[in-house]
Amino acid sequence: MSNATPFALGVGGGFALWLLAKKKNAAHAAPAARRCVVWIRANAVEVDGVAADLPTVIARCRTAGAAEVHATGDAITGVVRNVLEALHAAGVTLYTPPDLTHIVPSERPR
Repeated sequence: MSNATPFALGVGGGFALWLLAKKKNAAHAAPAARRCVVWIRANAVEVDGVAADLPTVIARCRTAGAAEVHATGDAITGVVRNVLEALHAAGVTLYTPPDLTHIVPSERPR
């Protein structure tokens, strides 16, 4: 057996252990952050493209942890305020365009 054989076996074994540890840690890693997308329209509020009532919007966005909130030009101002305040009160991180940041503080204007 040459002097290189134990070295090669050690490196190979260490690499194999590193791969196993990496796979185990990847299984316990936190899921990637995802934002729900909320559109407030004149006749409906949508979350991720589906019309929903306010409790459903809050539940889905609370699960996601963050919400990207938009409002169309014909959205009712009081509904916009209610949705934003409810999401904010539920602890959802808000991402809003500049025209909505004056209603409830946004994490980052978009």
